[in-house]
Amino acid sequence: MLAVIDDVQWLDEPSLEALLFAGRRLGAEGIAMIGAPRDSTAVARTEAPWLERLAIGPLDDAESRAVLASDDGAERIAPAVADRLVGTAGGNPLALVELPSVLSDAQLTGREPLEEPLRPGATVERAFRMRLDALPETARRALLVAATAHSLRVDVIQAGVRAAGLAMTDLAADEDARLVSVRRGELEFRHPLLRSTAYHAATAAERREAHAALADAAPAGSAPRAWHLAGQALAPDEAIAAALDAAALDARGRGAHASAARDFSRAAQLTPDDEPRARRLLEAATDAARCGEGEQARARLLEAAGLTTDPLLTADVQRMIRHVEMRRASAHGTRAAPRRCSSRRRSRT
Repeated sequence: MLAVIDDVQWLDEPSLEALLFAGRRLGAEGIAMIGAPRDSTAVARTEAPWLERLAIGPLDDAESRAVLASDDGAERIAPAVADRLVGTAGGNPLALVELPSVLSDAQLTGREPLEEPLRPGATVERAFRMRLDALPETARRALLVAATAHSLRVDVIQAGVRAAGLAMTDLAADEDARLVSVRRGELEFRHPLLRSTAYHAATAAERREAHAALADAAPAGSAPRAWHLAGQALAPDEAIAAALDAAALDARGRGAHASAARDFSRAAQLTPDDEPRARRLLEAATDAARCGEGEQARARLLEAAGLTTDPLLTADVQRMIRHVEMRRASAHGTRAAPRRCSSRRRSRT
């Protein structure tokens, strides 16, 4: 017989004493007892010399990928998507099970870009949201600004917090609650899923306000300003699309083709007219192809083909489609991602 006591930290004192009293006498009876506390306080309450202890840490990279591979639809997950899922889960096995379920087939296979940050699964979000709901309103709003920022730098986040009408003392409440930590001028969430929950637990209007504050705080003409202007956009806007164009070209110049593909794709979404939208989709496909993301490149090209009537642009789109198909055929269904093909935006610089 196995007796399992989950969430030992919630036991009242008489119950805990009874379990410890019984547990010490069960060895000769063929009965085993396992208890699972969530925090150090509960561990201290169960101090007993006869108890064996095992600290359960996060899964490592190989173990996380093994959990992903055990899913029935694992063969659909593109390598770059698997990398994002493993990074977001932070070794949490429940998240690795739930995260793929909130993505569409197009996102899992790499045909469509992923959200930034990824949406956590329902169970994981409920667990982390309990921590957020205990915060004061201003602390939650400051945490949302930090979760929305594309930077770890405290000065960048501080500027956004102030632009939102808040103060860094509001963010200090999040640090006191051990949701974030500040070291060497950088802010880190205690777990990547906390950032995801802080962002997606907010309403759409609250997220747009956070993007607007960060856009106001960002330098004029910068890529972060373009990203946050796009994050607050409700309708196509050529000015924002043009700003994203510039950010994409800058990323391409640095060899960050995944970022360039994402920026060109978002610029296309915000482009009011069909012909310019088709051109930006072609640019997005070009950078996606350079990353070995053939499925995403093909999806962008097929969309562009349905928008343009310009014979020269049509010819460029068709030529790129053939190029992508040839690369897919020669690779026999495998993907190759150049080392310089970077998509990381939450930069430390």
